[in-house]
Amino acid sequence: MSEPVDDNKPILTVEDLSLSFPGLRDSRVQVLDGVSFDVRRAETVALVGESGSGKSVTALAIMGLGAEAARIESGRILVDDRDVLTMDEEERRAYRGRRIAVIFQSPRASLNPLVKAGDQIARVVRLRTGESAKRARADAVELMEAVGLDDPKRRYHAYPHQLSGGMAQRVMIAM
Repeated sequence: MSEPVDDNKPILTVEDLSLSFPGLRDSRVQVLDGVSFDVRRAETVALVGESGSGKSVTALAIMGLGAEAARIESGRILVDDRDVLTMDEEERRAYRGRRIAVIFQSPRASLNPLVKAGDQIARVVRLRTGESAKRARADAVELMEAVGLDDPKRRYHAYPHQLSGGMAQRVMIAM
C-alpha cells in the first residue's frame, strides 16, 4: 500500500535564488535576486513581470538549463525534495520532462523551424527511451493524438510555421 499524497507539501521549492551573467570587464550582472516560491500539487503558479524581469531565466534555472555563463550565486531549487543544483547532468536529464517541464508562452520560438514537428517529438522520445527511430516516430504520432492535435499523422510532417500557436504549444507539451 502506498503512502497518501500530501497536497500541502511543495513539489517545487525555489528558495532565495540569485543568478548572474557576465558583464563588462570581469563584472557580473545580477539578473535574479532572492527569488522564492513554492508550488504544490494541483496548484497553478504564474511568474508575472515585465519583459526582462527574469521569468524565463527562472524557469530555465529550475529545469537545470540555461547559458553556460550563468552562475547561481545562492539559493536552492528542490523538486520533490531533490536539489536540482546538486544533480549531475545525467540526473537532470532523467527528471526533465518526467518530473518537471516548462512550456513557454511563445512555443514556436522553442521549436526548430527547419525540422518537422513530429521529428522534433520523436527526437525527444529517442533521447529519453533509447527506442528505434521507427518506434519513436510511432510514439510521436501517439503523443500528438494524446495532446489533442487533429490528424496527427498529417501534423507530424508540418513545420512549426505551418502550425497555429495552440498547435505549436501542444507539440511542446508532447515533447
